[in-house]
Amino acid sequence: MKAFRLLFALCCFPLAAHAQNEWVLQPYIEVTGTRALQELGKNVKGFMGSFPNNSFNVAVSEVGQTGLYTIHSPNDKTPQRIYVGENVMHGDFNGDRYTDFAIWKNLALYPIDTVMVYFGNATGIDTLGGVIMQSEPGHNLSNFGQRMCSGDINSDGFDDLVITASQFGNAQGKVYLYMGDSNFDSLPDFTILGEYSRAIFGVNCAVGDLNADHFADVVIRGNNSQTPNFSFGYLNIYFGGAQFDTTKDLTSIRSPLNGPTDGLSIFDANGDSIVDLLWAYRDSSLNTNKILIHFGDNDFSERFVKSPDFIIPNPDSQRVGVSGFGNVIANAGDMNGDGDDDIAIGAYYSFQGGGFVFVYTGGKVLDAKFDAAKGQAVEGQFGRSIDGVGDVNGDGLSDIIVGAPDWKFITRQGYWGIFLGDRRIPTSVQEKTDKNIPSVFSLSPNYPNPFNAGTRIQFSLPKAGELRMQIFDVKGALVRRLAQAYYDAGTHFITWDGRDAWGQPCASGVYLLKLSVFSPKGGEVYSATQKLLLTR
Repeated sequence: MKAFRLLFALCCFPLAAHAQNEWVLQPYIEVTGTRALQELGKNVKGFMGSFPNNSFNVAVSEVGQTGLYTIHSPNDKTPQRIYVGENVMHGDFNGDRYTDFAIWKNLALYPIDTVMVYFGNATGIDTLGGVIMQSEPGHNLSNFGQRMCSGDINSDGFDDLVITASQFGNAQGKVYLYMGDSNFDSLPDFTILGEYSRAIFGVNCAVGDLNADHFADVVIRGNNSQTPNFSFGYLNIYFGGAQFDTTKDLTSIRSPLNGPTDGLSIFDANGDSIVDLLWAYRDSSLNTNKILIHFGDNDFSERFVKSPDFIIPNPDSQRVGVSGFGNVIANAGDMNGDGDDDIAIGAYYSFQGGGFVFVYTGGKVLDAKFDAAKGQAVEGQFGRSIDGVGDVNGDGLSDIIVGAPDWKFITRQGYWGIFLGDRRIPTSVQEKTDKNIPSVFSLSPNYPNPFNAGTRIQFSLPKAGELRMQIFDVKGALVRRLAQAYYDAGTHFITWDGRDAWGQPCASGVYLLKLSVFSPKGGEVYSATQKLLLTR
């Protein structure tokens, strides 16, 4: 009963939940659509890990187009660029160390479902498509390009692009793999066909190295509807390798279907530097959704066929459950500064179309109870799209973007908002109970160093105090203030993404990090400096 009351409070009276341990996510920026049927927030995307040529940190799609934003203040509500198309995937497909975009253009925009690749260069990202992929002749209603994912499947230094077409044939489904190359082109190198009619193979996909062999693996989700009395969701896993083949290596247990349950993601949820597999599963005994997590490692195959390593139950499993829990699963980044990426889970169709986003703290010991959340009571499908966007406000914590394309229900103008990370979001169970307070102040070497996309900085405090962390160039000019806040005693982490205070990529070179800790009376009690080497 407590869980139900809390969910209602998060949705309708968010400040009332402050009495609980859970943190209510706070908005940094909120934007609503301006016209009927705009469906703003249909898809949202953060560009964590992009190369410096990509100056954008957020993409927001609506009917017919995708806006790209560079957001570092609550006033950054206007897109800096607009592409025709409703979904975007990023990666370095031609191996030139510049971020490229792949954008889906559906039948409402083109006579054939199309994915157009825009290549990056030293000055940014092209606005004229360089490579065009299209659905096969006679299969214009296949949903080709509606779902895409990318990663280096054959470990050759090029990102590979995976495009699904879940309605290909008689809803059999088909998946197309385009291997990255300096001459990246529109011809698929591999295709994988669904195993039978109405396998609906390709409703979602994800790429990551699950078995720790340095080759990214491909996971495809399907929704079998061949048998009317028993429809089920499933995963097929194809291990990456120098010589990739299309024979499936693993198949999941069957997940009974009752409404959309397409959630699937790959990222490091347990803080061991190996990516993990997370997917939504329908528990028929409870008639609710839950999230299964399979930890990545070299024995992934053996453990996957036995059981999940961790289960996140439905937040309100004592009652009817939160409807649609796990429709979307996303890497939220490190929202509370404990050094581990956190898990964002959407439930966009609860309480007559109102939605929720739940955040679970990642780390070596996961917790089945959510640590932060946000709800929206209007029938807008809040949480229909979610992604991590990195640190948009310069406080050293990762933030998330959430879309609600049906906002205002009848008019469907749409909505998107960015919600901030906060150090008050509880850390993992192990860290909540860790009593090993450091005995001395210390600043550990950042890792990695040299670095490109980002580097993690660890420091220890034997007692609480006001902390300031700043980045300077070799001439002593302030580049960015990473943190200025009150920190409890313990070991903490802050990540620098190699950008300055205005969100612009810094040039290659040596930078100086200065850490200062102050007593309650204002006197400096500790100071340390170290060199960071940024390479572009």
